[in-house]
Amino acid sequence: MATILADAYYLKALDNYPYELNEVLENLNYALSYDDNHAAALCLMGRLQMWYLKDYREAEYYLEKALTGEPNYSCALEQLVILYITQKRLNKAQRVLMHAQKLPTISRTFILHGMSRILETRGELKLAKHNLKAALAEVNYKHEGDYLNEEMTRLKAKIKARKKLQEFT
Repeated sequence: MATILADAYYLKALDNYPYELNEVLENLNYALSYDDNHAAALCLMGRLQMWYLKDYREAEYYLEKALTGEPNYSCALEQLVILYITQKRLNKAQRVLMHAQKLPTISRTFILHGMSRILETRGELKLAKHNLKAALAEVNYKHEGDYLNEEMTRLKAKIKARKKLQEFT
């Protein structure tokens, strides 16, 4: 019964995310009070902490706790990679990606895009562009392709800006 209630509150939180964040937080707290290991609720709480509250320590706590209960939970793995890249903890991000790539629930598009972001953060822009092209070749959904095309445009502009900067120095 507690799991059913946790699921119901999680779904209410998800329905309100990201538009009514106080409703999301309230419903997540209810969900976690019924099942403190509810992986989906923990993952959403981690996303809320990371994207809106900018509390990266708490975000990591919730995402890792989600993975403690379900080690192959794709949502938590993906968000943890993004968190580590945001924090420039690139070796940790790469380790999580290496683990995730063995799982059938993680899209190859995400793996390649994640590697592209790691390489970009390291300053290896041409390799990042190569991985991003490979990610585009794996796209299954229009919205994924649109997002990756925007990323490619951003990355190309960054490469061009770096070239111009090198010309002046």
